[in-house]
Amino acid sequence: MAVIQLSRIQIRRGQKNQGTGLPQLASGELGWAVDTQELYIGNGSLSEGAPIIGNSKILTEHDNIFSLSDAYSYRETDVHIQTGSSASAPTRRSLQDRLDDQVSIKHFGVIADENIPVGADFQRAIDQLYINNATKGDPLSRVLLYVDPGIYNIDQTLYIPPFATIIGAGPEKTILRFTEAGTVMMTVNELSQPGSPALDEVAVDSATTYNNQARYIQLENLSIETENGSNGLHVNSCVHSTFKNLKISSNWNIGSTIPSIVQGELPTHTGILLDSLSPIVRTDKNIFDNIVITNFAYGVGGNQHITNNFFTNCHFKTLGKGIIFGAQQNGDAETPKFNKISSSTFQDIHDEAILIERGKYNQSEGNNFMLVGNHGGNEYLSEMPIIQMNEVGNESIDDYFARTDLLRTEFDIASTYVAEVKGNLNQTMGHTVEATIFTSPTPANIIRFPAEQNQSYEIEYYMYNQSYDFQRTGKLNLLCDKTGLDKVYISDSYDQIGDVDYDTPDTYLIYDIYFSAEFVNDGTSAEPVYSIYLKATSSFAAPTYFRYKLINHKIKI
Repeated sequence: MAVIQLSRIQIRRGQKNQGTGLPQLASGELGWAVDTQELYIGNGSLSEGAPIIGNSKILTEHDNIFSLSDAYSYRETDVHIQTGSSASAPTRRSLQDRLDDQVSIKHFGVIADENIPVGADFQRAIDQLYINNATKGDPLSRVLLYVDPGIYNIDQTLYIPPFATIIGAGPEKTILRFTEAGTVMMTVNELSQPGSPALDEVAVDSATTYNNQARYIQLENLSIETENGSNGLHVNSCVHSTFKNLKISSNWNIGSTIPSIVQGELPTHTGILLDSLSPIVRTDKNIFDNIVITNFAYGVGGNQHITNNFFTNCHFKTLGKGIIFGAQQNGDAETPKFNKISSSTFQDIHDEAILIERGKYNQSEGNNFMLVGNHGGNEYLSEMPIIQMNEVGNESIDDYFARTDLLRTEFDIASTYVAEVKGNLNQTMGHTVEATIFTSPTPANIIRFPAEQNQSYEIEYYMYNQSYDFQRTGKLNLLCDKTGLDKVYISDSYDQIGDVDYDTPDTYLIYDIYFSAEFVNDGTSAEPVYSIYLKATSSFAAPTYFRYKLINHKIKI
């Protein structure tokens, strides 16, 4: 520091970055660096008791305290954790670095006030963190953007680029309320610039490739609300991304119009819309976990090039249709394919819960369906199938349908039995159902099965009687010819044991049950609805319980 003068109270002043720089100050002597606005005091000598010779900096309003603090060490007092190369040299970090580990949306001026629009500020935060030209492509820039609890008034579409991680405090805690019509959130590719999103559409950006498409996006723990007939989350040409713990809601209700899907266009008013540019730039290998979708005309909609997407632990409620794939698809009949919906619930769905017009190897597994396909009525008023998959290779595995238990044993012809599943698919039934066989010298109805298509039913069963020593295990096969002879064929293979009271030695038991089947029209002459009535003839003086499980159901359009 070049000294200009020595004051009477022994305060030196000068420029820190001129001459020889900061001098050694005497004990208790002050020094003021005019150019950097910094204040120092001399430590004193060792003989005076100073721990070290030198100068100590005195903090002023011109200092950045974050740049001075480098004392943070993770659990420094825990003797069981060593963060540095040795126990005596822990890794230390500055307070600034520590606070920058997580970015809050508030750092960009976004406030949670439902009366103040903050869409532009929210988008600026996303753009600056993930597509800033100075940092784009740098893994260190792929930080976590935390959205604090509150209701955010979003007045524009939010565009989500590759590697974005946006996490709220939880559904019903962090709420993004979209107030303008149009898609509310949409994934975009890496060619996006701040303020200029690049959409994966040929008409907009034909330069999109597998290498720059939307990918590795995380969106978690928040609610998305819209009341303008808009689509919710538009997952566009996106791969390897995770959408978790979301609630996506709108204002559609049972009885409202379900907008038709225009040829060559995607469905409108859809909770999650899946879309792809081409067979190469497709929507693939994404996970949708624990998502609630309510009050949309369509819960999930997608067309071609939608593959290997997994919906699990989701809840679809109060929708026109639940999931619809391939409704206006041109060309490739094998897509959408390899998509799976599992361990989810569908409740209050006006039409089909799952409709796959075109596409193969899609699965519905372990899902629960309640009040689906009834047009708002109760389970007795079945109007439409619950699952319809038209291409060969799709499956319904261990799904539960609430209408099954009611209509399987309801033989009132005023209550028609529209099939739970329809199309060209295979079905297995995961749960066991029990019916009762009463004493009857002539064939009596015990179970009803839909028979609208050519199909076969393979049924494993177990029978027992509480009053008699009798058990039977067996397999029933029903073959329905709907388009030709309008008949049903039945075969029964079984083993049984019971009382030693035989009609003739070693031939068969006195107490026996015989099965037969009848092909019946449960509808009207104008609108026929065909069913198979499984019948039984029993010589028991007490009811026999028939416990069965559908292990294989093949359907052909």
